[in-house]
Amino acid sequence: MQQAIQAVEANLDTEDFTIQKFCKSMGMSRSTVYSRIKHVSGQSPNAFIRSIRIRRAAVLMLRENMNVNQAAFQVGIADVRYFREQFVKLFGLTPSAYIKKYRPSFNLDLNLLRPEGDK
Repeated sequence: MQQAIQAVEANLDTEDFTIQKFCKSMGMSRSTVYSRIKHVSGQSPNAFIRSIRIRRAAVLMLRENMNVNQAAFQVGIADVRYFREQFVKLFGLTPSAYIKKYRPSFNLDLNLLRPEGDK
């Protein structure tokens, strides 16, 4: 499973990272990849790749302060409308709502230097 995640992450910015390319990077046949990914994750390989891309985009929006369009393009999804639809399916929130909800607390948690009044 770790090899599969690494293969996807190595090709995050590649919009045309197809199942064929995924299988080749895994060194397995399409049917073997399908059965192993389905068995371990409960998802098809396409859904597995998409979920990794969208989760990485969520991290980019929080850590790197990227907007929705920047994050979508960074993870290889050029169609922002499709990205938003899939994001909602995965997280139950629009990307903008996700940013509003989690970015402030995420940034506060990572801030090592507290303002003078917060001792």
